[in-house]
Amino acid sequence: MSCSEWIIGADRGGVCGRLPWPLERLVQAGMASALLLFLAGCGSDSGTVTDPGNGGGGGDPAPTPAIALTLAPTGATVEAGSPTSITATVSRSGGFTGSVAVEVQGLPSGVTASVGDAGTSGTTSTFAVALETTSTAAAGSYELTIRASGTGVAAVTRPFALALTAPPPDGNGDGNGGTGATVTMDFSACLADDLPLWVGYQDGSAAWNRAEGSGTVFTFPLTAAVGAYAWVSGGGGRPITQVIYLTRSELLEAQPVRICVPPRGDATMTGTLAGVDATQIVGASLGQGFGIAPGAAPQLEITGMPEGTFDLVAFRASLSDPRPDRFLIRRDVEGTDGGSLGTVDFGGSEAFAPATAQLSVAGAGAQGANALMGYASGNQCLGSNAALGQLPGTGTGPTTLRGIPADRQRDGDFHQLTVSALPAAGGAVVETRFFRTLADQTVTLPPLIDPTTSHVAGPYRRMRTTFAVPDPYRSGDRGVVSLTLLQGEAAERTFSTAVSLARVSGTTAEVTTTDLSGAPGWSEAWGIPAGASVRWTAAVTATSAPGEGPGSLCVEGAWVRVATVQGGP
Repeated sequence: MSCSEWIIGADRGGVCGRLPWPLERLVQAGMASALLLFLAGCGSDSGTVTDPGNGGGGGDPAPTPAIALTLAPTGATVEAGSPTSITATVSRSGGFTGSVAVEVQGLPSGVTASVGDAGTSGTTSTFAVALETTSTAAAGSYELTIRASGTGVAAVTRPFALALTAPPPDGNGDGNGGTGATVTMDFSACLADDLPLWVGYQDGSAAWNRAEGSGTVFTFPLTAAVGAYAWVSGGGGRPITQVIYLTRSELLEAQPVRICVPPRGDATMTGTLAGVDATQIVGASLGQGFGIAPGAAPQLEITGMPEGTFDLVAFRASLSDPRPDRFLIRRDVEGTDGGSLGTVDFGGSEAFAPATAQLSVAGAGAQGANALMGYASGNQCLGSNAALGQLPGTGTGPTTLRGIPADRQRDGDFHQLTVSALPAAGGAVVETRFFRTLADQTVTLPPLIDPTTSHVAGPYRRMRTTFAVPDPYRSGDRGVVSLTLLQGEAAERTFSTAVSLARVSGTTAEVTTTDLSGAPGWSEAWGIPAGASVRWTAAVTATSAPGEGPGSLCVEGAWVRVATVQGGP
């Protein structure tokens, strides 16, 4: 599955495509719902969690002191003369509570690093690693190494991919406006199917042009107050086109544009289940990977994960009831392709009973609502994105939520509650909330949109949608309206166009499938044939993350609101 499919909505959890405010965050609620519904469709004790790596107690060998290191992001594309920052987390286990020294190795000429305080105690320390670059630093790709070490523990390292690009010809390079501002698109964290066949841009209202670059890094100039970019990915042989219209500030506020964040992966790890009987099922997440296994065949396989250090988050539920009765968290697992998770024991000390709270829902309509619980473990929601189960038959409430007890959480962990309803045929509304400690929730669902769609002339299938944007979607920090066309039931081709709410004047939004036919390098084979049958989805998505910059949703009180309406040929 490609990044573009994530952006328009897909059938697995995770996030993909860091846009100027990550567009993947704007549709995360829909993706989380799809993941959790998938889990539910598949499908008394109390205990204590030992320190990570302690072997579980009960006569096991004494724990080995150790540290683990995670980075977010794991790579960056930087214009020479500009800074970038890495969020690093050091986790201590096995009884180790000492100080940790962190250094950056492999720095090229013209690049310097400063490391924040990694702390001297506690189990987790989160700090910044700042990289400064000079305008004379040579453009190129560099593999840096971040190394953490402490007395009495083995040192650990993590790679960081730094790509330096040359400053604009006029030497401005400040990225703050005026001629010379450059937008960089970085596909380096994507899988093969995500990589672009073509990348284009529009500077203001000028004609579409082809972006400079090849492989994983592309750039284009921006001189106007607004701009747009587009790319086509192979999608496993099914062309997927994504077009995004933004304001200048949105394009420049979070450079580079990282198309796949967190990094995508195709690693697989396996384990054996215990404490699960034939009437039960287990779902488990590691990084962005996921696996599910019935107790009748207790061999767990987690697929689609990047390599690195992540938390294993798993739940056990009955085949007849998707609400989990046990959770399990194993911190700082080294994710390696072909690696073993050992025994994942829901009867052991790593497992524990859920915490509970009450949910009430308003605005769901006669059909009621569905509620789904998720869990983000890791810095800035970039670690494990785990499912915590579905609440069946949610009406207006109250309904019991099940989540992670406060004493089992650590810094960077957030609950993710998604409530959805189907107020009309082909229409859906979703609200997702982020909060650390499980507590009672009252959710008033946002209203549905009422789009008017029509066909538009052109060299390939094009459509236009118009609809009023309700106030609850305008109260967020960021938002987009979008129109997505899928050819046929098998989605032979996909074409999605999104427009920032900052570019929508008034209360009525209009989105038209972009005509890219005159752009250099564009292939008519990527467009949906003019006579083809299509399914369309019109949507509005908005986010709010109080007190945070673009891209952060793992903050107290953050929310995502989505309304979609689908139609046929």
